Amino acid sequence: MLKISNLHARVEAKDILKGINLEVNEAETAAIVGATGAGKTTIINLLNRFYEIDSGEIKIDNQNIK
Repeated sequence: MLKISNLHARVEAKDILKGINLEVNEAETAAIVGATGAGKTTIINLLNRFYEIDSGEIKIDNQNIK
């Protein structure tokens, strides 16, 4: 299971994500869609730990990815 709770992220001193919440359970499929600049790539980069989370948390199988 993937759980994102109250996620806030800044990239290069610019707020990209503010208060994002998402839960994807086992055997579910989710799509991240939106306009250019909406933060889709930032979410993927945070999941891969290319950036650090400013606040909130990301858990995979109840383990915080930090």
